[in-house]
Amino acid sequence: MFSFNISYCSLVIFPLINSCFREMAKQDILNYLNSLRKSIFEDESQRWIGSYNVRQIILIIFFRWLYNSDEPHQN
Repeated sequence: MFSFNISYCSLVIFPLINSCFREMAKQDILNYLNSLRKSIFEDESQRWIGSYNVRQIILIIFFRWLYNSDEPHQN
């Protein structure tokens, strides 16, 4: 299972802090994730894809927690 590390989460979410998280639109998050993309000339081995996927997972977990914070925690 993916371990939710708050310090890493803050590094991923920090660039998005220009408005309230609840007011953030889907397009804001997509613009941030698209800014991480690199061309084949910038990154020949395409290592950016792993970072992109990890940040996407962290954002999914964070926003799921944000919008479902009133529900009981299930383990």
